[in-house]
Amino acid sequence: MLGLYKKFRPILYRVSRAFTSDDFAGRVVFGFDQTIMKILPLLGSSSSERSVEYKWVLENLPFKKGKILDIGSGASYFPSKLLYEGFEVYSLEVQRPLIQKSRIIFKQGDTRDTGFDKEFFDVVTLVSTLEHIGLGFYDDPVYADGDFKTMQEGERILKRGGFLILTTPFSDRYLESWQRIYDHERLEKLTEGFNVVKETFFAKKGRRWTLANRKEAERAGVWELPLRWEGKAGYASRAIACLVLEK
Repeated sequence: MLGLYKKFRPILYRVSRAFTSDDFAGRVVFGFDQTIMKILPLLGSSSSERSVEYKWVLENLPFKKGKILDIGSGASYFPSKLLYEGFEVYSLEVQRPLIQKSRIIFKQGDTRDTGFDKEFFDVVTLVSTLEHIGLGFYDDPVYADGDFKTMQEGERILKRGGFLILTTPFSDRYLESWQRIYDHERLEKLTEGFNVVKETFFAKKGRRWTLANRKEAERAGVWELPLRWEGKAGYASRAIACLVLEK
């Protein structure tokens, strides 16, 4: 089911563009993405963590206007959704953007040095992105401690009183291969210098992602994927951590 939808998704975007703007077409596809994630378990397939991540981020946006930067938008139309929430939207990605004609300000660049002015943004979002930065799996630059350097840059470009919203894989131990799976200790180090306003966990139970406490998220475990990266086994987590951080 998910494989069929991925093939249909570009067609949906092109058809929507024929009748409206590129940005609104992106918003339409984002809405379909979220609907598909909800019905997958009903059809016997597993849902992705995106089924809860984006909803949680949207519900926890501290403002409904101002400048917002989404880092690592990738194949997501999330920036289009943010645009229609009322924000002035910026998107930073190592690859070319999905939408070419847009009111969203896209920038191809490095998360260690974004080139934005100090204290420029009201909100910065990192939705399942931080765990990949610096590891090279998505053809991004390879460098040590990419997650820490990105958080430092996020703190630099945020206004005083601004918010960084973060979602990332979580478990009872830190693992690193094609992505990082964070434990509580490394998350605490990552967020030093920020005020943790909210911390929420989700765990995968059966085919669905459901709300969990920290202990339940730690016990949810990981599973080994049929891939290796830089000589290491690849793992995925059955839990995610979602944080709202204030500068």
